[in-house]
Amino acid sequence: IATSETPQSVITQFVEELEGRRVFEELGNLSLSRAYLAAVTTNRCSYIPGRSILMLSNRFNSARFGGILAATLLLGACGDDGVSVEVIEDTEFAASLEIDLASMTKTASGLYIAQVIEGIGDAITAGEKATVSYAGFLSNGSSFDQGQFQFTLGVGQVVAGFDEGVLGMRVGGVRLIVIPPALGYGDAGQGPVPAGAVMVFRIELLSIS
Repeated sequence: IATSETPQSVITQFVEELEGRRVFEELGNLSLSRAYLAAVTTNRCSYIPGRSILMLSNRFNSARFGGILAATLLLGACGDDGVSVEVIEDTEFAASLEIDLASMTKTASGLYIAQVIEGIGDAITAGEKATVSYAGFLSNGSSFDQGQFQFTLGVGQVVAGFDEGVLGMRVGGVRLIVIPPALGYGDAGQGPVPAGAVMVFRIELLSIS
């Protein structure tokens, strides 16, 4: 937090962190002619570098209005809710994920698919039950989930990107898919998956029923 060196000052402190966002708590409401407000942002804000300082200057007499102005400008830079949304094409993926977007197929929805192993038999279609084994990763290479389960394809039992990624697979086939936030957990996130995160899955189709 930064304030002017003048006797009339306002101390506006950003003390509460909620779901990875800094929110504003005004500790004083002293009148002032000029105050410099600083907000230390987290890496969740894609428009302001992590740990950078945003200096805001105003000449309003109301400290409360100055605090509101600072909050509005900062949140406006980060998006409506302060969430930074990853863009697949702008994301630097961990080398361990072996993501090469140029060699993958991009669908109309924005999903990226790499066919690792083709598989055999008929391709799975919507309405059929798929048994898959999978491993899920964030763009930094950290694993957030893995396992095996069965679901009905195309009825919303899984996130849209996973549904689309499995569609057309054959038994024994393996795909690597990159899911944009809009086809995953979006701005809300889910458990270990942060809000606005790109997800990477390696999926093997074990059976169709």
